[in-house]
Amino acid sequence: MKTFVVGSDLQFPYTDMRVYTAFVDFCKRVKADGVVINGDANDFYSVSTFDKDPARARRLVDELELMQENVFRPLRKAVPRARIWLTEGNHEDRLRRYIWKNAPALEGLPGLTIPKLYNLEEFGIKYAPADVMINLGKLKVFHGHLISQHSAGTAMKHFQRHGTSLLVGHSHRLGAFYKTTHDGVHGAWEGGCLCSMDAEYENFPNWQQGWAVVTVQPSGLFHVELVPIINNDFIVFGGREWRI
Repeated sequence: MKTFVVGSDLQFPYTDMRVYTAFVDFCKRVKADGVVINGDANDFYSVSTFDKDPARARRLVDELELMQENVFRPLRKAVPRARIWLTEGNHEDRLRRYIWKNAPALEGLPGLTIPKLYNLEEFGIKYAPADVMINLGKLKVFHGHLISQHSAGTAMKHFQRHGTSLLVGHSHRLGAFYKTTHDGVHGAWEGGCLCSMDAEYENFPNWQQGWAVVTVQPSGLFHVELVPIINNDFIVFGGREWRI
């Protein structure tokens, strides 16, 4: 039996570092066999098409360097032997869209890929592009490309599209959706977010901070447990209370 921890939507530098530090410590304490950073690790604010707050403006290179030191390095140190994956999210795709719109001649340069810019090789992190799903046993894990305004609605939409058990991020919400078919019970989950709840584009975001734990049997059968941050103060897992 193996244990995997899945956290989504850090959107560095707008990560809630208090929550992310707890996430990293949790991965260490449960001795995770693998960790998935399920998309939108970086906000790519500087190359987004949205209006930008001058107070938040900074160079992309600064964001990437700070992210490597504050996100990837602490995680790898906490779980030195674990497999770590990073999936492509819609915020990573902001880079491609920026290049295609503003500098199409640069498309294809080796140094302008997400794995290179994130320096993933140094940290032993494997990158999964948007068209690749990570298999944790029989569970499919990817960032997600559909959205609903309700908890579990995004998970349901992805199940309806893909027809298999899956775990996504993208919505910044926690939720679980189940469906029984002729071949058994299927589930779809939304894994919450690790970003700050202070969003400049939404005054009262309907988000939930937290992550997911996936336990996989040798047969490929799995169990998903959502781990919400309760009252911005603690989590409960394995019959224990863990302070943030």
